[in-house]
Amino acid sequence: DELVKIWNAATGAEVLTIGHTCSGGCICTKDFDVNPECMAKGHSDPVRSVAFSSDGTRVVSAGDDKLVKIWNATTGAEVRTMGHSCTEPCICIKENTGGLVVKPACPAAGHTSWVQSVGFSPNGSRVISGSVDKLVKIWDVETGAEVFTLRGHTDVVISVAISPDGTRIASGSRDELVKIWNAETGAEVCT
Repeated sequence: DELVKIWNAATGAEVLTIGHTCSGGCICTKDFDVNPECMAKGHSDPVRSVAFSSDGTRVVSAGDDKLVKIWNATTGAEVRTMGHSCTEPCICIKENTGGLVVKPACPAAGHTSWVQSVGFSPNGSRVISGSVDKLVKIWDVETGAEVFTLRGHTDVVISVAISPDGTRIASGSRDELVKIWNAETGAEVCT
């Protein structure tokens, strides 16, 4: 349903729904504008991975829309989107047939396929993501900029993690390998 939900672990009650939009996400109006009530603020495809920051104030999510998003864990407000460089989620274009079609407002700048796994660094300054595109990306939380792309897997990256001291990144892939990377330089340490 393209949503992220936060639950009370003790009671099982839903605390917060993040990324809720109206049905269909962005909808074109007759004037070729995006309906402001339906601006897509969440994911546009299924969410595959979520993780809390170590202080519990933020949640990172990622999924089939190739995006990595950071949310305020208390209010549900979107803090940042990695892998996307514009502020408007979509635009409306008139087709030659006279119909309206919704298109992304700008091209994606991050992963080129589904994002399978995400996590925060212990100090919350970085987010890591692993994808079907066989890549691991490290993102700066403050700016949303890509810091490193780690290349070396020959198949889908299924899982990523950061060491408790924040110095190493582990990635697991369908290529049956676990790789350890230096979190500061992006260099592969071992396989």
